[in-house]
Amino acid sequence: MTMTWRYKKLTPVICFPRDLLYSEAFKKLSGQTARVYWFFLAKKKMEKGPDGKWMIANDGEICFPYSEAPKHGIGKTSFKRAIDELVNHGFIKIAHQGNGHRQ
Repeated sequence: MTMTWRYKKLTPVICFPRDLLYSEAFKKLSGQTARVYWFFLAKKKMEKGPDGKWMIANDGEICFPYSEAPKHGIGKTSFKRAIDELVNHGFIKIAHQGNGHRQ
């Protein structure tokens, strides 16, 4: 099976710090929550800064709406629980909360 990389601006690798993998906070995440976190990490755009160090180019702009979760096999209830767990453990911060196109 041949796969093509759909997201030209994203790298085909996910950066994950080793110390985070072994952290107590990460160990406490449920399997579904860890999976949701991997999808968040996959949305990061990494660029080298002026000092030559890697930085997140789209920090604070990563969007993962509820409507996208089922495309990854994640139900809405599971997705909500995962988001709550990631926020409570400090893995993500909500910069802007949508309203589901409600007026």
